[in-house]
Amino acid sequence: MDPSFANAEECPVGAVEEKIKNLTEQHAVGDSFISRKPLYVRVTRGEGPQLSLIDLPGVTHNASQMKDIHEVTAKLVEEYVQQEELVILCVIPAASDFGNAEVIKMAHKYDPEGKRTLGVVTKCDDAARAEACDVVDKVLMCRETDVRLTLGFHCVVNRSQKNIDDGMEREELWKKEGHVFESDGQLQGLPKDHWGTLRLMEKIAKIQEGRVDECLPKIKEAVRVKLVHLRDELRALAAHLDSEADQYRLFNSVLRDVRDDLQRRVRAEFVSSKPEDGELTIAPRVADLIKEFRARLQNENPEWLGRAMIDEVDDTVQKFMHGYTVDNLMGPQ
Repeated sequence: MDPSFANAEECPVGAVEEKIKNLTEQHAVGDSFISRKPLYVRVTRGEGPQLSLIDLPGVTHNASQMKDIHEVTAKLVEEYVQQEELVILCVIPAASDFGNAEVIKMAHKYDPEGKRTLGVVTKCDDAARAEACDVVDKVLMCRETDVRLTLGFHCVVNRSQKNIDDGMEREELWKKEGHVFESDGQLQGLPKDHWGTLRLMEKIAKIQEGRVDECLPKIKEAVRVKLVHLRDELRALAAHLDSEADQYRLFNSVLRDVRDDLQRRVRAEFVSSKPEDGELTIAPRVADLIKEFRARLQNENPEWLGRAMIDEVDDTVQKFMHGYTVDNLMGPQ
């Protein structure tokens, strides 16, 4: 579940299937029948193309475990197919109606030019047993009514459940696959470059190479913009202070900035366009409080400015507030 593979468990390729099954049973349960947590598998070998494959669940309409399974699966698939750098593999059973395949409609939506969409047709051996088999026509897009993809379709034969139970190796599967396409009368019309798992891997690698060449400039620009943003954030951070004297100077500097800011707000000299600064407008708030106090005084004591109150205020001023003061000098002058 960790894309960095920091705590990954190493195991033979043959054991991967069982481990995926166990993890799926742990995380895809209850309301999370379709889990959004990806499983990461890295396969290392000495030869072959380097590919990153994302295996998504099929777009499903009916399931007793989840009422909204179609919405969940469709949203999950769309999340990935809309990424321009990825190759879209539309996996479709050979016997199905290609025109009704929702994944192809989704691919047309996010890849209208078809530059990164390849149809992968499975279960060709099962479809070939049918009395009326039009797999070759659909794959080669011979008829006007056939669904068309710019990169076309590619046929494969996968292991059956019996093959899986019997532990069929991939080399044996490829031999079986070649025998099906070369000997079955219903499939013999397919050119060699349109079938086979090995050729599919080579085809995907070539398509992905083209995507990298096209998307690399965009990726470089995105990385450049991100670096500029990170550098700006780094410059905004406070400098690292090693000595106690430097820390003390920085602390005093911060205090001075806070004091100066408060003084500007008290003197009504502070102006800002930030909404949050409106909560600390001291001078206007004091003016509002004085108005409220004056209104309350008048309401509670309409005669507060009468002759008696004026004489009392004047007497208090004369006793306690009369005189002058200057900075740094104690007492009246």
